[in-house]
Amino acid sequence: MIYLILLIMFGIISLFVDKSFSSFMFSIRSGFLSSFVYYTLLILKEYILLIFSVIILYFKDKKKIINAVIGFFLTGFVVTILKYFINRPRPFEVILNSKLNIFDYSFASFNTSFPSWHTAAAFSLLPFVFYFNKKLGYLWIAISILIGFARIYTGFHYLSDVLFGGLIGYLIGYLSLKKFNYF
Repeated sequence: MIYLILLIMFGIISLFVDKSFSSFMFSIRSGFLSSFVYYTLLILKEYILLIFSVIILYFKDKKKIINAVIGFFLTGFVVTILKYFINRPRPFEVILNSKLNIFDYSFASFNTSFPSWHTAAAFSLLPFVFYFNKKLGYLWIAISILIGFARIYTGFHYLSDVLFGGLIGYLIGYLSLKKFNYF
């Protein structure tokens, strides 16, 4: 419970430093780091469903599989509703010189920034992965953090978008795993 309170407090504080943090992230960009982020996102984007499928096949508890899938889609629903009502512009639309020439930003202009769907989706699966395999859970934490970092680095999201996206995803995933019995 204390971690949840601390994360919420950190998320609220991050709202006040979002633009300066993003500007800092843009200032540390390098060719190597940009290529790393690009290829990491490309791989994760293309293979996230494969990774998700492998994790589901690894699960042995059919009810937990159903809860994981429902939690994943419920996370998407909640994030979409929040994006619609909050309607926060993305950093690359607000901060000058924030676009990287290796990314296509045109597809993201129809969507809003808060909260980060990619980060929420990754963190929504975290409780399930830890439930079935702790070692794989630590790998999933690294993947989820990398996704959040990449979303900030590329200018698609602010720090608060990623923190609250991760929090929303994790809470829905946790509740889907521990509290809700859909079937």
